[in-house]
Amino acid sequence: MNQPDARFLPWRKLTRPDYLQLIQQSFTAQDFSFAAQVALDWLTDFPGDLPMRYWYGSARARAGHLTLAANILDELLEQDPEDLAALRTRLEIQKQLVQNRAKQTPASAIKTTYPLSDYQEWLIALEGYDAPAMKRPYTRPEI
Repeated sequence: MNQPDARFLPWRKLTRPDYLQLIQQSFTAQDFSFAAQVALDWLTDFPGDLPMRYWYGSARARAGHLTLAANILDELLEQDPEDLAALRTRLEIQKQLVQNRAKQTPASAIKTTYPLSDYQEWLIALEGYDAPAMKRPYTRPEI
């Protein structure tokens, strides 16, 4: 597999292994923003480097940019659907996004269990609402 290398590009002083080492060291130091910057610097010259895209998406995810990381990894998985590391990271991001949504909306458990159509059916049955217009055409007779 041919990898882009600095010896063919005189303006680039660091090689690809140097960039990967910088990324791995920044992951060790838990400086994920720096890791993302390093990966993005490489990707500006070599946008087709899929492993570097994985590192970029993973760094963005660990830096807390979950939606951006999900988009990056989705693009990567479109090009290489067999990349298991990217798939695992994408699934972890999806779990975190779902947890964040659940924290933001306290009624999310009810909303996911009972979709809107169930609410409409309950309103129609209990209160006499008209489904398409959601107007109350009549009142329930009192017994």
